[in-house]
Amino acid sequence: MLVLIIFLHMPSYISLRRRHAPAVNTNVLPSDAEELPLQGPLMVSAYTYAIEEFQELKNGLWVAHRVMQTVLSGFFLSACLAYLAPGTLRERYGSNGAAWVMYALGWITVLMAQWSLTCTPPPEPNTYYTEDPWKIDIYTRPFYLILLLIIGGLQIWIPQLDIANFYLCILWVIFPLLWTTGIAPSLRIFLATAFEKAHTVLTAASPTLSPKRTALLFLFTTVPSIAVTCILLVCVSPLAALCFSAIAGCIVASRVWLDWRTVRTSRTNDFPHLIAQVRPSIESLYLCIRLVILAAVVAAIGETSDDLMEHPATVVLLILVILLTSLLITSHELQQVHIPSCLPVLRNPLRSFIGHGDAIRQRIVRNFGILHMLAYHCLPYAVTGWILAEALEDFGTRSNKPYREAWFWAGLMLMRAFRYAWIGPGTAGIVICGVAIVDAGVEYGNWWLGLNVGTRILIVSIVWEAAVRAWWKCGFWVMALAGFLFNKKERRPQWYLYLLVSMIVTPPVIVVSSVIDAPMLPVMGLPIFWMGFPRPARFWPSLDRDYVPSSDSLLYSSLLPKLLPKLSAQISQGALPSISPSSNMLLIRLDSRLLIVRCVECYFEGVMCLIAGVELEPTSCHALEGTEVDNILEGVLTGKDLKLGNSNIWKTLKPKGVVKTDTYISTRTVVTGVLDHPSVLRQIPAVFMKALVWCFARKLGPQDVKRFASTIPHLNREVIQACMPLFPAKWYDFLEFLKARKRHHSVADIKNEMECESQNNSMEAAALLASVCYAVVFGINTPTAAPSPVADLRTLFRIYHGDLPSLPSAGRLWLDAADHSELRWICLVSFRWAVRTIYERAGEEPQEEEFDDINALFEAYDTVHHTSLDPSSLLSNPLPFDTASTPTAWRSVLARGGESLFGMYLQADGMRGNTVGVRMIKKERDVCCWVGEVNGEAVRGIWANLVFELLYLTNDDDERYSIQAHPLLLRNLTVQTSNPPLGYPLYLGHGAISLPIWGTGARRDRRVNIEG
Repeated sequence: MLVLIIFLHMPSYISLRRRHAPAVNTNVLPSDAEELPLQGPLMVSAYTYAIEEFQELKNGLWVAHRVMQTVLSGFFLSACLAYLAPGTLRERYGSNGAAWVMYALGWITVLMAQWSLTCTPPPEPNTYYTEDPWKIDIYTRPFYLILLLIIGGLQIWIPQLDIANFYLCILWVIFPLLWTTGIAPSLRIFLATAFEKAHTVLTAASPTLSPKRTALLFLFTTVPSIAVTCILLVCVSPLAALCFSAIAGCIVASRVWLDWRTVRTSRTNDFPHLIAQVRPSIESLYLCIRLVILAAVVAAIGETSDDLMEHPATVVLLILVILLTSLLITSHELQQVHIPSCLPVLRNPLRSFIGHGDAIRQRIVRNFGILHMLAYHCLPYAVTGWILAEALEDFGTRSNKPYREAWFWAGLMLMRAFRYAWIGPGTAGIVICGVAIVDAGVEYGNWWLGLNVGTRILIVSIVWEAAVRAWWKCGFWVMALAGFLFNKKERRPQWYLYLLVSMIVTPPVIVVSSVIDAPMLPVMGLPIFWMGFPRPARFWPSLDRDYVPSSDSLLYSSLLPKLLPKLSAQISQGALPSISPSSNMLLIRLDSRLLIVRCVECYFEGVMCLIAGVELEPTSCHALEGTEVDNILEGVLTGKDLKLGNSNIWKTLKPKGVVKTDTYISTRTVVTGVLDHPSVLRQIPAVFMKALVWCFARKLGPQDVKRFASTIPHLNREVIQACMPLFPAKWYDFLEFLKARKRHHSVADIKNEMECESQNNSMEAAALLASVCYAVVFGINTPTAAPSPVADLRTLFRIYHGDLPSLPSAGRLWLDAADHSELRWICLVSFRWAVRTIYERAGEEPQEEEFDDINALFEAYDTVHHTSLDPSSLLSNPLPFDTASTPTAWRSVLARGGESLFGMYLQADGMRGNTVGVRMIKKERDVCCWVGEVNGEAVRGIWANLVFELLYLTNDDDERYSIQAHPLLLRNLTVQTSNPPLGYPLYLGHGAISLPIWGTGARRDRRVNIEG
């Protein structure tokens, strides 16, 4: 029967595939001969068509995929037919009415799932990846039903599953709602999320940046450690298993081996900031020191007899855990702008910024930072010791206490508990305190005390993390309500009805989404929330390289190597809040740049972060939120807002601190009214000649100058004679004197060399070549030229761009020749230096400068400064030989730490046509970066809602309401920082924040952990 169903299904499958095949846009019109009409009976023509198609196809994987779909479809329908049999449903629900309702609704679910196998599945809001090359997501709907079918089939051997099937059949009926609303994720997301959640929850491992890193972490740390613990537990002794798992927990909570792998594979990946921030050699040394100390702690606690009812060190270690956890939390809160324990409502009187406050308060805050680091590094030893003492009690009193877990579960929980102590010491300390409170509150013999210590830690940690997520989700809800009620643009006439629906629907959504760690989405921008599908901690698909879409992204790329170590030092001392994969995110505001830093991987040595940067020049729809960010951060962090209360409590952004770093500052200026003044334009030729002569002296030798001078074109002699007086002879002599002084030390030798140069007529050749170049570059064709060959900005930009004038034609052909490319480049560079010099001195009175100052200026232009066209301008269009005006050239200058970049650009300016502007990027020292904290649940909720809005909630107007500016939630900036193609960040990359092992992070390269 099953084979018959499969073969009967094939014709309908092929017919539906042809009928609903997607249209392909091509430029070739199909001919009649290319059509494949089905003729005759449906069964015969369908099989003929299928066989012909399969014979012509060369892609065997495609054929195998289609065959597998057909076979699976037959099996699937047969199993559903048995599962939804009316007799089975009647026996399960006890009435004919309920059975027929479940039967009708159940087959609707089956048909919706079957559609994905027989034709192209419809778009759904659970779309995650932009492409599906292996066609995996089409099995999403059948996959969920197959899981329920498997559970239903197990009822034959496990009768206790009858109650589970009662409720799972109800779940079967509501699956269409879960699919269309996006609660049920696609198959790829489900597998990735399920594997990550099982790995992180059951083994206390960290989420990772990519599935590959998750697999490596699982295979090479988790599996071996658990396997050895279980073997020792069964074959040797519980004490040996405990000692090994305590040591292994410290090892597997470290990222040292991943850092070594990152450094070794640096040639094959493109994460420059991630590679630059890891120091595996130093971290390996510190890991060895931790292991030695931990071994001493384990040896001291492990000396106990098996029949001991209570370990003597349990109470002492618990008190130590409570003290260190309290010190860790208190030292962190007393350094915050607003005290978090006060919701945070009250301003911290100890925290001041940018010169406000006395030295005593600053010294107190620094001492709190030292205590915070001390507590962070000591707390894991106390937690490990307490877990070890409790586990020894469990194993030593097995005959007196109920011990229900199997040996594998016991080994798994032990390994998890010791790893958890190191992966996040602050959270582990809170969980241990919770376990101790529950232990003290239950009676002896209770089922709770029958669980081993690892299982108790697992339960309390799950409850604590769900409670923290629920707290931040409630904050998201309150902010959405505040914006809805107090913002006239968002408030609706029937606002009380929306408020009533929100009060009914949102609380259960908060509870369920907090338990399963799913994002909470706002429906159409209203304070009514629905639940999205669970995702991995990285939220978006993994990146294979840093995303640098434009030259403006280079500013972010150059900022991170300086910013991350400074950020690490502040977080390690507790001055800034810690971040973890499920916690809030950091927002950093610097000049015109804005970054979102979110944690993805968490280890004892620190975290791996994803960093997103938004556009430098926000559009009008972003201006409101950008102004709001500046108002929030500037008011508190600059000392302007000294209110005792927190006026930003209703906003997603909370000011946290200031970090000083070295960075580049970018400015754009329209040069109209600056470089187009006649007095300014008249200064360019003289500076150009000086720059040209300097390049002759530094970049060309005397022989090269004579060689180029011997090939000058036949120009009008009067034109050359008219240009000769512009040659700066004294400047040339000065440069020759500098060259001679570098080679000789005595004055007599310098004079002799200068006399030899004069006899060789080097100056005459240089003057002749410079005059010809001057005439060709400025297009001088008559001896009676204008006072300034640069008449206006259009002419200035044309020469700056590198275009040669049409006259004199012979001069243009001469300078355009392939063997004169070096000379043409020198002319272009000289003119650009002249323009930059005049621009930087605009507004100053013209004065005669010393030759030493001019030489130093040109030396700086040639070495540490960069002058070219702005590669970010689409209208600049650099010439092919102009390699200095490419994004690659600017990136290399920023990478090697150039002092400044100067770029001229052309931009469209409406009715006035194109205008000329200048972009300056200068390196600044100790620039203040304002740091704030953003509600992570609000960000994840807005991100999770993007696909749903694009598919189902798109309005007819130009801008969807759901992403309009929201001053409380910063919706526009949040949307922009999401991954492409839904988001459009200016920069997206990876970075590492690590702990400073020695000292307090005063040195630039010291590293900190941000957990705690």
